[in-house]
Amino acid sequence: CQGHEEKSAEFATAFLKEHGYDEEKIRQVAGCILATKLPQSPKNLLEEVLCDADMVHLGRKNYFEKCGLLRIEWDIVHGKAFSEREWLKLNVEFLTRQPYFTRYAQLSYNATRSENLIHLYDALKIVEAEQQAKAEKKAKKSEKKSEKKAEEKAKKALRKAKEKERGIE
Repeated sequence: CQGHEEKSAEFATAFLKEHGYDEEKIRQVAGCILATKLPQSPKNLLEEVLCDADMVHLGRKNYFEKCGLLRIEWDIVHGKAFSEREWLKLNVEFLTRQPYFTRYAQLSYNATRSENLIHLYDALKIVEAEQQAKAEKKAKKSEKKSEKKAEEKAKKALRKAKEKERGIE
C-alpha cells in the first residue's frame, strides 16, 4: 500500500514507547523503516542493511517467481493489470535504478541481479518483436482490405462507364 512505511513507523514508535523503549532506539527503528520507502534513502549503515534486505530478491535466482507473485498481488489487491510488455518494462526500470547500498550486498547479489536484468531485456525484446510482427500483419491485412475495396470501386465505376456507353443507366 502507498505510504505503508509511514504507518509502520508510527505503529512501531507507539508500540515501543508503550513498552518503555529508549527514545534514541525508537528513532533508529523508525529511521530504518522510513529508509525503505522508494526511492530508498538510507542515512547510515543500519538503514543501508535494511534497505538491502528489502531488495535482496532482485539479486536472487527466484526473482522471477517472486516477481510473478507480485504481479498477481497488484492485479488482485490493487486492480493494476499490466500487459506483458508493460510488466517487463516496469521491472527493467526498477532493477536498473535500484542499487544495493552495502558492499556485502553488492558483492553477493549484483551478479545475479545483472543476470535477471539480462533475462528481462531478452524477454522484452521477444515481446516487442512479437508485437511488431502482429502490427505489421494487421497493417498488411488492412492494406489488402483497402486494395480490395479500391479494386471493387474501380470495377463498379468501369461497369457504370460501360453501361453508360451502351445507353443503360
